[in-house]
Amino acid sequence: MGSRRAEYAEDLKTRGVTEESWFLQKTPQGDLIIVHFEAEDVGKVFETMAKSRTPFMVWFKQQVKSVTGFDLEQPMTGPPPEEIVHIVT
Repeated sequence: MGSRRAEYAEDLKTRGVTEESWFLQKTPQGDLIIVHFEAEDVGKVFETMAKSRTPFMVWFKQQVKSVTGFDLEQPMTGPPPEEIVHIVT
């Protein structure tokens, strides 16, 4: 996470994210980045991220777009993914 880790952690708190993990999944079709996070209102997390103009978030969204092609400034369309399995042991 480098020198901007504290800024990222603070941004997550501001948007209501309580926990987040990133995974790199290598597949025969290419690499995937899997991001899992927990928040009370997932839609609001994406909405506030898309609208944010803080220096850190502008930089972060540019980094994500350059690495993945995914534009976090575009609003999410449709419902969030539906959880189909959740196990707590």
